[in-house]
Amino acid sequence: MALQYHENRGIDLFEAIPLPKDRLVQMDTYDLRFLRTGASLTKPVFAQAMGMPLRTYEDVEDGKVEYRPIHINAAQWALVKLCADGAIPNGLPIDVESIIERAHKEIKKRGQP
Repeated sequence: MALQYHENRGIDLFEAIPLPKDRLVQMDTYDLRFLRTGASLTKPVFAQAMGMPLRTYEDVEDGKVEYRPIHINAAQWALVKLCADGAIPNGLPIDVESIIERAHKEIKKRGQP
């Protein structure tokens, strides 16, 4: 999976396995498809969870519409929500699971349940 380093963002998929700055790679529509198929989700289910019309999702995944970072952020959050609802039978991609684990550790450090 392609990863990109982001200095000014919160926890996101890209931070799961940081790359040296001289080896930056852009995520693209292939990675969006990878996240969806890796979670055994259909396009309609994933599009709805991402909050976008199915046709728009299909156009993004098929490369007909410009891919933007907001798409991967929406995909990450959709995976988290679907997992919490029990809709992902095979679990989350390891990168997304590591984000949740790190967030959980931070919450525990602050003394929150």
